[in-house]
Amino acid sequence: MWASIKDQLEQNMSNFINGDVSVQQLPDDDVLITQLTSRKWNMTSKGKMLLESKKDMKKTWSQVTRPS
Repeated sequence: MWASIKDQLEQNMSNFINGDVSVQQLPDDDVLITQLTSRKWNMTSKGKMLLESKKDMKKTWSQVTRPS
């Protein structure tokens, strides 16, 4: 499954560079966009990226409600 997704993402990037239509597109969904772009992170003292925990991320997402 992940190999297929990787292939589609690579094809999307190639299409974007060439000005062609995307193979796969995400829906225009405000909640989904918020979830995908709101993950918090910090840098460690060794220069590595530290992402927020899944538990904290789910807590943040549960605060986002779908518009009715």
